Amino acid sequence: MTSPPNTRPLVLLDVDGVLHDRRARDRIRISDDPEALAVTLGVHWASAGGIRFAIPYAVTSLILRLVQITEVWWCTTWGDRANEYLAPVIGIEALPVVGAGTRGIGLSWKVEQARQLIEAAVASGRRVIWIEDFDGAFPDLPQVEFVDTAATGLVSEDDLPPGLL
Repeated sequence: MTSPPNTRPLVLLDVDGVLHDRRARDRIRISDDPEALAVTLGVHWASAGGIRFAIPYAVTSLILRLVQITEVWWCTTWGDRANEYLAPVIGIEALPVVGAGTRGIGLSWKVEQARQLIEAAVASGRRVIWIEDFDGAFPDLPQVEFVDTAATGLVSEDDLPPGLL
C-alpha cells in the first residue's frame, strides 16, 4: 500500500534574522539578571554551544503552528546545530536540514542545496515558502514565495503569505 502524496506546503526556515532576537540578546547580555530580563522581554534565553540566543515566545508559537501544518526544513548555516540547540527550546522534534554541514556564506549555497527539494515540491503541486532575512535580494526562484524578515529581524504571523495559517 502506498502512502498518499505530501500536499502540505514546504517551508524553508532560516535562524539568524528570522528567529533570533538580536536586540533582546544584546540587552540581556549586559543585564545584572539575564533570566529575569529574558522573561520580561518575552524570550527564551538559551545557549547554543557557547552562543547565546533569544527566541521570542511569539516566534516559538508561530513555528509550532507551522510545523503542524507544513513541512518545515532548516535552511541555515546552523545546519544540524539548529536541531541540537534550537528545536528543544522551540518545543519541536528535529527537522530535516538543507545542506546539513554546509558552512557557506550568503544565499547562493542555500539556493544550490535547496533547488532539488524546491523543484520536487513544485512538481508535485506543493506551495513553497522561504523565510529568510533576504534584505530584498531574492533568489531567482519564481515558484517560491519569499518572506523577507530583514526589516524587523524576526518573523511574525503578519509576514506570512495569505492562506498559509
